[in-house]
Amino acid sequence: MLALLALPVTPAPSFRIVPLPRGAPAASRSNSLVEALQHPSVSVAVLKRDDTGGEHASWTPLDVSASLPLSQALTARSCPPDGVMEAFRAAPDHVRSEICELLRLFAMVAREAGGASSDTLLNCRLVVASEQGRCPRLHYDKVALRLSVALCGEGTRWLAESAINRAGYAALRHHNRLPSWLQQMLLQPRGWMLYNAFLRWPWCAERRTMQSDCLFMKGSGWRYGLRHQPLRFERRALPALHRSPVGGFYGSDEKSPRVLFTVDFA
Repeated sequence: MLALLALPVTPAPSFRIVPLPRGAPAASRSNSLVEALQHPSVSVAVLKRDDTGGEHASWTPLDVSASLPLSQALTARSCPPDGVMEAFRAAPDHVRSEICELLRLFAMVAREAGGASSDTLLNCRLVVASEQGRCPRLHYDKVALRLSVALCGEGTRWLAESAINRAGYAALRHHNRLPSWLQQMLLQPRGWMLYNAFLRWPWCAERRTMQSDCLFMKGSGWRYGLRHQPLRFERRALPALHRSPVGGFYGSDEKSPRVLFTVDFA
């Protein structure tokens, strides 16, 4: 238990907020994101976008996935490629158009910052859920890079590096070594709250992603970026720790659906 309470070390900033000027070209957006993600101490980049004001209350629960090569995502213009279009046929036209834009943006960033090649498969998913969150426990993704966008409802919550208790993180990765009573508590229906408390310093808050903002998160498969500068200490950031929101959503009641689009590559 003492390992969970080790004193924190103040790290370099682990995230970048990238503002999006109105009418900015796609190349400008991708260049700013690439510059941010190339730094080894950065695990999260947030592209601030105008709220599209998506009102999808009429949608029924939906969970569809599709994959396509990066080269195909780069050439898509006004609508997603055929395979993706077929998977997402239940989505409104303006949502499919937005998905196309997000796919092209992610493909550019994955190629320039993540070392993805033209035949790298991009895995995309569209989820419409009325429940309050499927993954309330803080976790990282076993991918190289993931983009998460809440088209409607509250976005993904995440931790800055300075908020992470690294000792607690290391201890929970080997949870079978924890006392049996603590393992049992973590398995309870609300055990995720205790789990998250061990990962986050109590004086630090989770960060929220607003509706329509693009959240780029490095996963455990990230192996690219700038090298460490000689004679300069810069601790490499942990994979982005994040979770689904639990509770009401911004600007909507709890019965409104949460529409989440994600795309990643391994």
